[in-house]
Amino acid sequence: MARAAPLAALSLLLTTGAAEADPGDGLYGRLDGDVDLSLAAGGAVAHDGPVAVALVRALFLGTAGAYATYTDALDAPRDVRRSVSLGAEVRPLLLPRFGTDRERGPALLDLTIDSIAFGLGAYSFATRDAGFSRTPGLEITTGFDVPLGVDATGLWLGVRGAARWRPSDFAGEAPGAGERGGLLLLTLGWHQVVAAHLVDAGDRLPRER
Repeated sequence: MARAAPLAALSLLLTTGAAEADPGDGLYGRLDGDVDLSLAAGGAVAHDGPVAVALVRALFLGTAGAYATYTDALDAPRDVRRSVSLGAEVRPLLLPRFGTDRERGPALLDLTIDSIAFGLGAYSFATRDAGFSRTPGLEITTGFDVPLGVDATGLWLGVRGAARWRPSDFAGEAPGAGERGGLLLLTLGWHQVVAAHLVDAGDRLPRER
């Protein structure tokens, strides 16, 4: 009986590990709806100090969509107090990996790899002495998210970089205000897969006769 106990514990451990590594259908709930909505908050490191950040995203089938970012220096003595950016984001790995049967688990690895994203957007900033700039700057983003569970809906840790160019960088003028160099964002957010019915928006429900 004493020898059976370690064997039972080892068997339970192996069974549990196999269950966690089993990807099931390889989608982890990502197609339970057609839109992945996420709201995240955290901090960002800029060239002249840290800022608070909020990030909202909506991705169609978890692959492409739009994002909005807001940063605020709070009470820090910075020239740029706030910034807002809007753009488009793509996650190019999900559909090719799923289509070629690459989703083999564990869920942490599959979901993290498929979350690798690239974005392109415009940003506007407000300085200490003026409101938001009328001429936007350009930003290019990349990053990834790490799930804290084994499903698409839930808490995720996010790492995101944004390279930014000020309006003066394209006008051949002397450097003006703006987020020089860009930002490194670290966030914690909630992802929710919802059925927005964008795929079947034109479909009609059959009527019973």
